[in-house]
Amino acid sequence: MFLIASGSALGQPNECPTFVSAVDLPSEPARRGSHLLHHWLLVPANCKGLASHLSMLEEALRPRRVAAVSGELAVDLGLLGCPAAACLERGAPAGSAQLVAAGARSWQGQGFTGEGEWGEELLEWTLDVCQKVEFGFVNLGDRPFTLRWLHPGRPGPSDVSIEPGGWNETVTFYRRDVWFTESLGEPFLVLDPDGAVYLYGAVEYAGVYPLGDSPDFDPNLYERDWDSLWNQTREIEILRAERIHVAFTKSGSQAASVPLNVWASVAAYYHNNRNHSFREEWQPASDRATVNFWEAPVRIIALPPKLKLGWHEGLASLVSGWAGGVELEPTQLYGIRIYSRGSRLIPHVDREDTHALSLILNVDQGGIDEEWALEVDDMLGREGSEHAQTLSPGQLLLYESARCLHSRKKPLRGEYYANLFAHYRPKGRPRWWESPKAPPVITRAGGRRLEFNVQNGGASQLHLFWQTEAGGYEPVQTLEPGESTQVRSFVGHHFKIRGTCSDAITVHRELGDVVACDSSAPPLSESVPAQRMDPPPETTRLFLENQVDKVAEVFWIEPATKKPLKIETIPGYGSRTINTRLGHVLQVRGACAQALLVSEPDATELICAHAITEEDHKRRLLVQIADMAQALPVKFKNLCNRTVGVWQDRSGDRESMHQLKPGATYAINTRPGLRFCVALDEGGGGGAGCERPLAVFTITQGRYLYAYDPREKDEATELPEPEEPVGAADASVLAAWLEERRQAAAYFETTGRHWMAHPGRVSPQLPMRAAERVGDELEVRTSETPSRSLQLTVVSTAPRVFVVKNFLSAEEASKLIELGRDRIERSSQRGRVSSSRTSSNAWLSRGSAPVTEVLFRRAADVLGIDEARISDDSSSSGLCEPIQLVHYAPGQKYDAHYDWSEAEPNSRFATLLLYLNEPELGGSTAFPTTVHTMEEPLALHPGAGGAVLFYNHLPDGNADVNSLHAALPVVRGEKWLANFWVWDPVRGQVA
Repeated sequence: MFLIASGSALGQPNECPTFVSAVDLPSEPARRGSHLLHHWLLVPANCKGLASHLSMLEEALRPRRVAAVSGELAVDLGLLGCPAAACLERGAPAGSAQLVAAGARSWQGQGFTGEGEWGEELLEWTLDVCQKVEFGFVNLGDRPFTLRWLHPGRPGPSDVSIEPGGWNETVTFYRRDVWFTESLGEPFLVLDPDGAVYLYGAVEYAGVYPLGDSPDFDPNLYERDWDSLWNQTREIEILRAERIHVAFTKSGSQAASVPLNVWASVAAYYHNNRNHSFREEWQPASDRATVNFWEAPVRIIALPPKLKLGWHEGLASLVSGWAGGVELEPTQLYGIRIYSRGSRLIPHVDREDTHALSLILNVDQGGIDEEWALEVDDMLGREGSEHAQTLSPGQLLLYESARCLHSRKKPLRGEYYANLFAHYRPKGRPRWWESPKAPPVITRAGGRRLEFNVQNGGASQLHLFWQTEAGGYEPVQTLEPGESTQVRSFVGHHFKIRGTCSDAITVHRELGDVVACDSSAPPLSESVPAQRMDPPPETTRLFLENQVDKVAEVFWIEPATKKPLKIETIPGYGSRTINTRLGHVLQVRGACAQALLVSEPDATELICAHAITEEDHKRRLLVQIADMAQALPVKFKNLCNRTVGVWQDRSGDRESMHQLKPGATYAINTRPGLRFCVALDEGGGGGAGCERPLAVFTITQGRYLYAYDPREKDEATELPEPEEPVGAADASVLAAWLEERRQAAAYFETTGRHWMAHPGRVSPQLPMRAAERVGDELEVRTSETPSRSLQLTVVSTAPRVFVVKNFLSAEEASKLIELGRDRIERSSQRGRVSSSRTSSNAWLSRGSAPVTEVLFRRAADVLGIDEARISDDSSSSGLCEPIQLVHYAPGQKYDAHYDWSEAEPNSRFATLLLYLNEPELGGSTAFPTTVHTMEEPLALHPGAGGAVLFYNHLPDGNADVNSLHAALPVVRGEKWLANFWVWDPVRGQVA
């Protein structure tokens, strides 16, 4: 029987210590570095009320311990304010501030004012995020074991059978592992097949326990002649490698350092489970074993599935960036394999279906007398093509494992060598090795993406080449007679055709599918339409946004010499604005390889968008949407007798926002902590701005109204006296303001909400669809002939949000796009071009075409409104604006905003979004603060032809603050959307 419960799990809590630096954290020495002795919950030492929470936290979180931090450790962990906390895991690397911070998980409390309020929320977060670990067993025998959970309140069965495994389809023995997600300290015991207690203890960390013993090892079953096996295998593996026709890199391999956050997790798991390995077995009849396991046994540590997936995904961007930005999908990640003295590796290549791009991470090594190199042959047919690579713990080797022969010729001269292996393949290309050479990744900044087919209409082979921005040519594909291929390109790109004929293709808006080298048709080079456009301005800005967590370097290609000149460095997930010229070429290096042609003014370009996986994209969106959720609507009021301007003060970078006449208001979507100032602005040019402010406001949570009243002096802010006299506004303005504040206070007292609409707004006259529960469905029959059935599904109750599948057909969507394609122009906000809204749009009236008439009527049916009332004629009592057709190119977006307005009683009441196509990646509509049943924020794209309906107001007439929404950036492809706005009670002035 084994006992695995530690004293920390059973003893009494200690007095709360305070740590100032990473070296203060209790640790145990290891062969390399040191590792934390305990699980920790760390809280800033300056947190008031810590002492009152200590006993509760210690008791609830055993075996995790609680400590305070200050000084440099608080800085390293980002625990500078209160309330905040960080979890550190037992076994994580210690001693290095950088590694300790990389392995931490952090919590930041929001909205607490009293010193005793935050303890319960911190406890809830810790129990949910830090205390739950993956914990499992591997049955090495041939009879089942029984796991018995001892805590009476634990959900689920108390007894679980852990079955043995069997041989799998490959050369190794499959050991069945069973995993659980449990809380630290959860007690258990394991009974052997005869019912005796085999193991007793509690869950101490993310880990695995082998049960029983592997069958006795009989080396006679595995007799091998190493030299003949080496030669025979090498010839077979060379033939396998020759089937691979795709090379992602020239060298085939490259050493790199593991990302710190992944390394902290791997090192902790290995340290805690280094004594829980078991022997990896091969089938006796196997001739495919690549390691001499019969001479030098190999052991392995099993990995829990969620942790393994996190490592797999966390390493993917590194592999993708090395391979030129190809989008990858994880395929396999084995356990941590531990080689013993004398181990060797026969030359081989890996499975092409799952091992296109791979990595080896050295986790640990001990007693090494000589570096154990991996020899990787790039298989490109050059002399000296074999590269010997050695690693240290924390280093990894990237290599094309299905294409490049790799081996370890010399035996391991050391005690042990522990490696982790991860494998990937190009996403969506299960037979990637048969793919023709793809053109280099290139985008045209601000340009329009276009897809078309090229067919060989000649009698012999056709060779298609793409013209690079530097003037050279890259091969795209060779087509046999009658064969065709799809090309994804951008307006303005050029292609050359050789072989069965000589021709050229220039990509333009009207370009459709083409048949090349057709003797009965004119040459393609003569089919370029004349382009009518005004000459663009010579200089422009380019907004660059790095889409991956790696540093990107931007180079300007000097037009005359074609030499690159470094002009900017963009950190991972960072952004920069550069000044450039139309027609200039930029290159991106480091994070990915990309070329940019500056073809439109003030464009936004996503750097390395082609390198993002859907998982990476989703993780980043969650962060972005969480950031959007901090947005606050606020209203500024001018209560003086002079015209003033509202400015935003960003630490010296000041922006004029709006001009306010006496008594006027201005509403804006902002966030806590931002500063605004009010200054005289009689001339409309912004005035002196924040150089001579009349008032300064810092936005705070829970406050909506900000008024400049010259009768009130802010004693806390020393402001210069105005150069010209400023008095109070008219008595009528002040009386109306007093009444507005009285009504707002009464409303807040009753509902707990701020009144954010116009003071004169009343309850809606138009009907609202009910949304009582998420998942409720409502069927609507349309009035058209023949009638259609539309299903409205509730996806949020605050605001009321509905998804409508198949609102319009593919033909209707196509007609709508074609109707407005040539009319679109840059979108604006309040008449100004803004970096927060970078799309283009066009307006389509109800009478524009039969399709718009049909859509107006169908929208009326969905909204439950008489179709005669949804006229878009602003001179009548119509409720609607014309349809706004919106186009989003890669990188374009509309940041979090509201559709309602407080400027007048009339307001946009309901919004119906029609999705006309589906981008390849990105382009969803996010509702950062909705009330729904999902754990993640609400981000919707119902698919091409779908629609989303939401209401901007509450039933009592107030604006719904939860109707905050954003058009998330398009990453790849393009997005076409149609906005349909309905006003209540009648249509007002469009902002």
